[in-house]
Amino acid sequence: GTKVVELARSLRILNALRQPHIGLPLTLVQLGSLGLPRILERLCTLGHFLLALDICESMGHTPQNILLKWGKRKISATPANVADKNLFDALVENLNAYPEVPWSSIAKHALQRGRKYLASMLIDLDTAVKRQIPLLLQTGGLEDAVRKSSV
Repeated sequence: GTKVVELARSLRILNALRQPHIGLPLTLVQLGSLGLPRILERLCTLGHFLLALDICESMGHTPQNILLKWGKRKISATPANVADKNLFDALVENLNAYPEVPWSSIAKHALQRGRKYLASMLIDLDTAVKRQIPLLLQTGGLEDAVRKSSV
């Protein structure tokens, strides 16, 4: 029962990895020795975020790292002349369906890339105040940090 289901999932993953546009022909033994986290990391490095997300979800793993990597890549790859609001809308449109999005980590990356306004908008999406306050202080949102810390 369970072994057959696991084998079928593994074969689906191997078939997806073998597709010409992915180009990762692995054996079942190689998949087992590399492990799912390394496969997902490799897919993200190659820019195959959607496949990594599909595999992650089909195996019952949390997609938090994949979502974070995609968000960072999106921010880094977006030209500086694209308005922060437009980039924010694109991030939210693609990531809002996932409750485990690490918004504060993505906001921190935006801040490191010099997108202060984007970072401040992303911080507001994080539900954990303890993650928001340090970033609010970095973006100059002292009043917001004080207000949120006193709640």
